[in-house]
Amino acid sequence: MYSKNTIKTMPCAIFSSDKEMLYNVRNKLSVIGLRCEYRINFLELLDFVIENQEGLVLISNGSKRCREYVEKYSSSQAGRNLSFIFIDNDGNTQISPKNKYCFVSRYEDLEQSVQKILQTATTRKSEMLVIPCEEIDKTLTDVLKEFKVSNKYDGYTYIKECVKLLSNGNDVNFRNFKDVYKTIGQRHDRKTACIEKTIRACISTSYHKHPEPFDTVFANNKLSNRTFINFLIEQTRKIHTETQNQQVY
Repeated sequence: MYSKNTIKTMPCAIFSSDKEMLYNVRNKLSVIGLRCEYRINFLELLDFVIENQEGLVLISNGSKRCREYVEKYSSSQAGRNLSFIFIDNDGNTQISPKNKYCFVSRYEDLEQSVQKILQTATTRKSEMLVIPCEEIDKTLTDVLKEFKVSNKYDGYTYIKECVKLLSNGNDVNFRNFKDVYKTIGQRHDRKTACIEKTIRACISTSYHKHPEPFDTVFANNKLSNRTFINFLIEQTRKIHTETQNQQVY
């Protein structure tokens, strides 16, 4: 369970177009020692999500676009531990029971809901995956081999480095993929655009030579660097989890 000192330093934001609600929620949660920042538009909400690896986001009067984004993002966080609470007194907000990061609470029950959710976040944190770098490298070698991506391409190396940089919660160190390319470029004395282009060429060349494995996984959809790298990140997590479960049994 989070201690009082941890609660006081827990990043927390309230997102609402209703200023009165912003003030009320802030005052209500100050009772349990939680200090909320205000986020009055969607871009400010995105800034909070990008800047914090763990924390709590409370949403009142959010648009359909906001709700859809939060549900999609929250269920696919890798290495982060952000919890989202929709404040709803009417019972109109429906969240998938499979989503372990989104919750619904009545305004009157907010203090109790937050305390329970922070306990849930503690459990999630202890279960977060940390995969050894050597294991990531081996998995990537095997998966890239399935796609017949040749290790003779410079892009092969850069793709591996992208995945390693973005694994185990390290994605919080980067605002976007261009920051990742920039870091790799600095390592190899190459420009950011060069890294991005080389990875794209590697994926494109591999696809045109051996389209079958790509079409099987991506169903003929346009394949971007981001899509392929995110797929590889999820594969390393999936294979690691399967391996751990096999060891248990």
